[in-house]
Amino acid sequence: MENSTTQRPTFLTVLCILTWIGCGLGLIGNLGGMAGASILGGKFMAYYAAQTVCVILCLIGSIQMWNMKKSGFYLYAVGEL
Repeated sequence: MENSTTQRPTFLTVLCILTWIGCGLGLIGNLGGMAGASILGGKFMAYYAAQTVCVILCLIGSIQMWNMKKSGFYLYAVGEL
């Protein structure tokens, strides 16, 4: 009888962990940027908000890829674009 669970490839594991680190740093930077933009007049507020949405898409996609869901790759790719 064959084992029904598939093992996550090492490359995918490394990619997801590095993505989580990058997303964490990106969120911290974007939140700091939004705070600075609000103090300086909000000129770049939309830029930081859009960047935060992209980081969150990458985070959700990488969590789905970690769980071996193919739809996670598409979210990850959209967030990276």
